[in-house]
Amino acid sequence: MDSKKVTETITKICAEMGISLNALRIKAGIDDGNWTRLKRGQRKWRLEHLESVARAAGVPVTKLLGDKPPIAIVAEVSAAEGFLIQKRGAGPDLGQAENFFTEVSLVEGRVYAIRVKDRSMLPSFPPKTIFYALKESHRDIKNEDLVVFSDHDGNSHVRQIIIGPDTIILRGLNPTVPDEVYPSHFLKLCDRIIHASFRPT
Repeated sequence: MDSKKVTETITKICAEMGISLNALRIKAGIDDGNWTRLKRGQRKWRLEHLESVARAAGVPVTKLLGDKPPIAIVAEVSAAEGFLIQKRGAGPDLGQAENFFTEVSLVEGRVYAIRVKDRSMLPSFPPKTIFYALKESHRDIKNEDLVVFSDHDGNSHVRQIIIGPDTIILRGLNPTVPDEVYPSHFLKLCDRIIHASFRPT
């Protein structure tokens, strides 16, 4: 995502609306210091900033962003098995997932896709379901969200998270997969799944 282009688009939207950038900033609830750094390109536009601006301007977030590149599929997953998230160029090419919704475009380079490879997550998630996960998003995870949990050995799992005061419970997406309980600081090892999509071929 090109921060300069985003700022230019926001400036055009303000002109179309007949309001100043400062009026939009206030309506979006972004403090003056952050706004100045965002406009000057000293800070990258983050998801929460773009959502606030889009909401305040009454436009979809996609209007702020322009073209949306496809998202790399980095692994295939089943309910019981762990998987390794592939780095680009390492291992077989698993293809790309369509980037058809607003959140994925907001955080270029931080969103990755995982494909369900078998029937082990039925009835909720059939084979070829795509999970879109956001790297470094543990602060935004809420109780009962779907997450990608990566253990200290590098194995990852898709789970539903239950957040307690001192622990997290990672619930399997199949009744045969036992729950796992970890201390609450293990939340840092989770990426939030921001969307799941199934399109039969």
